[in-house]
Amino acid sequence: MKKNNISQKLYIPKELQEIIKEYGEKCVDCKQCMIKCPMLNDFCNSPKKLLQELAEGDFDAILPYSCALCDWCSEVCPKGIDFKKIFYSMRKDVAKNHTETLKKVRYGVVKYHQKNSFSKIFTANHQPLSKRDDGKVKKVFLPGCSLASYSPMLVMKTYEYLRNNFNDMGIILKCCGKPTYDMGDVRSFENYFNSLEQDIEAMGATEVIVACENCYKTLSENYKRGKVKSLWSVMAEKGVPEKVKGSYSNLNYTFSLHDPCSIRDEKEIHESVRFILNEIGIKNKEFKFSKDKTSCCGFGGMIGVTNSDISKAQMKKRASEAEGDYIVSYCQSCVEAMNVAGKESVHILDLIFNEQVIEENIFKQKDIKTINKWINRYKLKKIIASMK
Repeated sequence: MKKNNISQKLYIPKELQEIIKEYGEKCVDCKQCMIKCPMLNDFCNSPKKLLQELAEGDFDAILPYSCALCDWCSEVCPKGIDFKKIFYSMRKDVAKNHTETLKKVRYGVVKYHQKNSFSKIFTANHQPLSKRDDGKVKKVFLPGCSLASYSPMLVMKTYEYLRNNFNDMGIILKCCGKPTYDMGDVRSFENYFNSLEQDIEAMGATEVIVACENCYKTLSENYKRGKVKSLWSVMAEKGVPEKVKGSYSNLNYTFSLHDPCSIRDEKEIHESVRFILNEIGIKNKEFKFSKDKTSCCGFGGMIGVTNSDISKAQMKKRASEAEGDYIVSYCQSCVEAMNVAGKESVHILDLIFNEQVIEENIFKQKDIKTINKWINRYKLKKIIASMK
């Protein structure tokens, strides 16, 4: 078992025990769930035996916070056994009934992030003059926290691209609340998400275009007042900027495309990203496990905070599977994870809008310290707030 172990046993609610018992009876111990799972191999040799042990009613507190919530298990299990459902139910129970335990898995780090991500210091929106009589926008761009932390320039160039394609496009710099949700604190998540929803509604938007795959998943599951669309679907439909079409065709390098686990079932997004890479001339060498069978980058389920050993081990595992010269992804957290693991990686927006990448072919992002990520978000907030 990886360290970060909390020497504390917690009781599993009776209703969840029944689900676990049923899963234990169904499990044929084929171990398909263990093949690409970031954590099961560290806690058991047999999923069936683990289920039987959990059905007895208690668990090590660190166990559910070692799950990346990546859905690999439910994707491959022939019997429909869902460890994510079990572990996330445990997280919710801890958040509701064991606040001291929640502190031990560093929930304070997540709360700090979320408090800032929804504060006036780091949030902003822009609603340009519209051709509509009521001055409202039809669409808003939600770049997400990770991309904003990495590059205000990429966010603004993407926003400019969208405004060139749509007459009344706005932007909202705010978090979707997924870090809080992943920790199991559903009540706080609902408050955060309602705040974002209110901003979208105040701007009059009926469609949200998102660059972050975690935001896409969160909004797709919780936003009921309008449409949610991936930036990559939009870009595949509208086309990449003319100046980058085919611009990488003469490269002698190949890129391994990493699909984020949060959108493993979104076939349209998978194909849109591949279309975009083909448009700009990138040679893609697929991971053996990709699209719906993709493997987590190591940041899923907030395990980078709650169990850093498992997180780092998974980053190295995933990076080692890349057969290309570089890795490209369309999730900034995934790009960062691959760079941390030692594999040079870029975001797809780097390939499209980052002049240094385009002109000098530098396919590795610089390491950005946490304080500088917040500085970047503040800079972006000031840019958006000053727009007319």
